[in-house]
Amino acid sequence: MTIASVPIKMKKLSRSAVGSIAFLSLSATAAHAQLDAPDEDDVVESGQDDSLLDMQLEELLTLEATSVAKKRQKVSESAAAVFIITQEDIRRSTASSIPDLLRMVPGLEVATLQNSVIAVTARGFSGRFGNSVLVMVDGRTIYTNNLSGVRWDQLMLPLDEIERIEVVRGPGAALWGSNAVNGVINIISKHGSDLQGGTADVRIGLTKQQANGSYGGRFDENISYRIYANATFTDGLRDGNGDKLAGRYHGRAIGGRMDYEPSGADAFTLAAEYSKGDFDIPALVVRQDLLNPGYDPDLLDGRFSAFHVLGRWTHEVSEDLDWSFQAYYDRSTRFEYDADIQQDMVDLDFGLRWKASDTHEINVGLAARSSVDTLVADGSFKLSNERRSDQWLSGYIQDDITLIPDSLRLTAGSKIEFNSFSGTELQPSARLFYRPAENFAVWAGVSRAARTPSGFERDAELRLTVGLPDTPGNPFSIPIYPVLFGDPDLKSERSTSYEAGFRAQIADGWSLDVAAYRNIYSRIVSLGQTGQNLIFQEPLTAPVGIELPVAFNNNGLAKTWGAEIALSGRIALWWNIDVAYSHLDMKTGQVDGLTSPGTTIVDPNLSPENQLSIRNAIDFGDKFSFDSQFRHVGALEGSVPSYNSADIRLTYRPIETVELSLIGENLLQKRRLEYFQEVFPAPAEYVSRTASIQARVRF
Repeated sequence: MTIASVPIKMKKLSRSAVGSIAFLSLSATAAHAQLDAPDEDDVVESGQDDSLLDMQLEELLTLEATSVAKKRQKVSESAAAVFIITQEDIRRSTASSIPDLLRMVPGLEVATLQNSVIAVTARGFSGRFGNSVLVMVDGRTIYTNNLSGVRWDQLMLPLDEIERIEVVRGPGAALWGSNAVNGVINIISKHGSDLQGGTADVRIGLTKQQANGSYGGRFDENISYRIYANATFTDGLRDGNGDKLAGRYHGRAIGGRMDYEPSGADAFTLAAEYSKGDFDIPALVVRQDLLNPGYDPDLLDGRFSAFHVLGRWTHEVSEDLDWSFQAYYDRSTRFEYDADIQQDMVDLDFGLRWKASDTHEINVGLAARSSVDTLVADGSFKLSNERRSDQWLSGYIQDDITLIPDSLRLTAGSKIEFNSFSGTELQPSARLFYRPAENFAVWAGVSRAARTPSGFERDAELRLTVGLPDTPGNPFSIPIYPVLFGDPDLKSERSTSYEAGFRAQIADGWSLDVAAYRNIYSRIVSLGQTGQNLIFQEPLTAPVGIELPVAFNNNGLAKTWGAEIALSGRIALWWNIDVAYSHLDMKTGQVDGLTSPGTTIVDPNLSPENQLSIRNAIDFGDKFSFDSQFRHVGALEGSVPSYNSADIRLTYRPIETVELSLIGENLLQKRRLEYFQEVFPAPAEYVSRTASIQARVRF
């Protein structure tokens, strides 16, 4: 085989997914997946178990969050779009994983690509790695810089170990730093003393089996602990005809937490976890025979292991002054697509809160992080820099300024962050909160945030796809073989966000929360054609293909606007309802004169324009309860239609310490497609209707 560089006038190619990487091949992959398309017809308080039905609205509005201002603050007094998933929400949901829990949050987008791959994002920019949302567990980031996103299949914390999940839609970079562009998700685990004794939770379903166990106790009156273990096994998803794809996933984890409180002024926390898993990857592999272009189905092996340890010390000097210091170490290894990836990360964080006067409350902090990434791969997927060391240094300051006591407050601050690969970013924010009446509050904010380029975007060399001849993505009569290259000089993406919202108690037992936003993005990482070469194979004299080099650049632009509405209320003493609706409008473009006709940028059709969720929680006395969730998700580009979904849970409590549940999920369709396969070619995978039984026991 020989490759000759020959100028070719390229027609503009159809746009395809570029959340992380996609180009001409996605059109070919989608076309292949369509062969399997089915007929249309187929298509609270910590440690408490008190029902939300027994809580008054005023109590719900006093739920506290720490992710908005890095201090305890009532959700009703937050100048941001905040949603709290409580312990009771978790217990009454049908979810068996954290991503499934997040489907109830307005403004979040959750979609299953493969058995072990889930896309989670907020306010647009959906994709395999969801690079615009910062995700943390107890303040420890699980956002991976090598791929700019979260490996959700490696998040093995059992749901019973979660105290609450705080979701902030909108920028959080002024406090949390880069990559908190469209949202922050902070998963907060239970304190060691929250539940003394043991719990066992077993769930057996048609497609998924799961077992969790935990035990909590005390070494003495000042030291409490919790340990847990988790094992999850899932079958493969289905193809469009309902046949099972060999894509099983098996994950297990063991971990624990210890809390030491020697005095009322000091608290120490130590937490650690080890997890591992293995999974199958249904894939489409490019044929090596250049005279017979296309894909062959294959089943690849994948596995991971991860360990982290976290320590935190908080000290209260006085009612007006306290500080905290946190350190953690995280190591993860992962093998997939014939590539070994290892990441070692050390993070140090110091924060101080000082109530300087009745008018000013100041938050300051310093942080440092170091990450060493190693990737060893052969063939189609590799990095030009197999071992990379990145460092971050940052500091922030924020002032809560009370302009009118109990009524008007201005919060202003900024984070300045330096990293060793894209330079310095200043990420300021200003937010105003106003409560004109006891049952009504409005807020507004303007913020700037940045997303740093991933190691993949800087160093990649990828040969995974082929654009078949005479398809929507390839106007030529010979195949196109894209070759993706990273750019070590990529800059950080930037966004400016304008937000506003209000919260109101509109009637006895009913609350309304509305948020609207307008975001402007620049320097978006996109793909640009850098040349083209004809491929020859002896003894033929005519070319058998086109090699198309493409590279990442910062030439993309985008604008989004949208709104989110959450309505919560009590229909009767035994019946609560929660309604959430979100709308997103997204436009993308490119920097004039800097992009070639072959440029591909983020596609606005990768996120649904409209989403609706309706949750019901009904109690029939003390022993029976019924919970349901109906969801509508709008259509995505091409072959992903809109869908409606219904999940139900019927629970029986024969005694106080035993809970038995019957669960049905995805009941309105035999199967549905939630997302197409971007980045890596693979057959379309469908989520099926399923049922399970669950038993929870406390002892």
